[in-house]
Amino acid sequence: MGVRTSPRQRVWLGSLRALIGIGALIFLLWKIGLGETLAVLRTANLRLLGLAFGLFVVSLVIRAARWAVLLRALGLQVPLGRLVHLYFVGAFFNSFLPSGFGGDVVRALELTQDAPTT
Repeated sequence: MGVRTSPRQRVWLGSLRALIGIGALIFLLWKIGLGETLAVLRTANLRLLGLAFGLFVVSLVIRAARWAVLLRALGLQVPLGRLVHLYFVGAFFNSFLPSGFGGDVVRALELTQDAPTT
């Protein structure tokens, strides 16, 4: 049984997620200090930073592809792009929730919106 949301609810949920993300970023910058953050970024090796970010993205895409294989074995066809999106959402929640499985719960709940209702 899937949970369906209206387009209006999706807009509100998307806006809420964006506000939470922006709020978390503002909180971190306030706690750490914008000046200190900028000073660290100025001295960072941009090639290594870019490589690290690229590897992070590739790892999420690989995990999403692995998840797609498991879902197909269960008879569910979910586009890879949707699964990659859900992995990014899950990674965000894993970064801010105290437990390591918070992102998994969020991904599973989001995926239920795609499931056909019976």
